Amino acid sequence: MYRAIREFVQSSEIRCGEFEGHCFIINKIHRDAFILYEEHQLKGETVYPNEPVVVNKATLLKSIDKAAQRIGICVPKGME
Repeated sequence: MYRAIREFVQSSEIRCGEFEGHCFIINKIHRDAFILYEEHQLKGETVYPNEPVVVNKATLLKSIDKAAQRIGICVPKGME
């Protein structure tokens, strides 16, 4: 899923849209700005335990790469 998330964020072809991961939703509001939501299912209801965060592309890509490295995904040189 790392590659799919990174491609969604990095793509200049996708100007806006939404990527739903296991616990997070990435909402692309334009090619360089994103809103991140943490989402969980609790007793059949969707809950958002934290406030959404607005982040730029560069910051989001760095965070994605760091998270990938923490779980043992090999991040190609120049991408971290």
